Amino acid sequence: MSLSFFPEKCSACGQCVDACPFGVLSLEGDILIIGDGCTLCGACVEICPEQALALPEQEAPRPRPGVPPDGVWVAAEQRHGRLAPVSLELLGEARRLAGELAVPVAAVLMGHGVEHLAPALLSGGADKVYLVDDPALADFVEEPYAQALADLA
Repeated sequence: MSLSFFPEKCSACGQCVDACPFGVLSLEGDILIIGDGCTLCGACVEICPEQALALPEQEAPRPRPGVPPDGVWVAAEQRHGRLAPVSLELLGEARRLAGELAVPVAAVLMGHGVEHLAPALLSGGADKVYLVDDPALADFVEEPYAQALADLA
């Protein structure tokens, strides 16, 4: 699966290049180059004013015997209210794995006052976001974060 590009729609504004958290997009003149490291996080798709980029369409997940119905979970990392780029990379991999298993993808977002990050996780590949908002999680400390994640499972 790869990112779809529609050159006839592209205005070469460069917003997608700036939005790519992995630096795999570049412009050569008016032509967008999509590098090999694309994780299908969707950041470029979301920001493109011309809708010149699209993520591949995926079939709806079909449950399989022996596979948990709640699917693949990603613990989304954030620091000081900013989503860590690795979270979007992990969502791309989770989306690939979930496609093979025919299950949904969920992101677990922990912290305090970080609900504004949920839309980025949804556009980055999560089917749903579990938000754990608690003042005790304002700063990353391994034990409280691990306990919060375990309590959800």
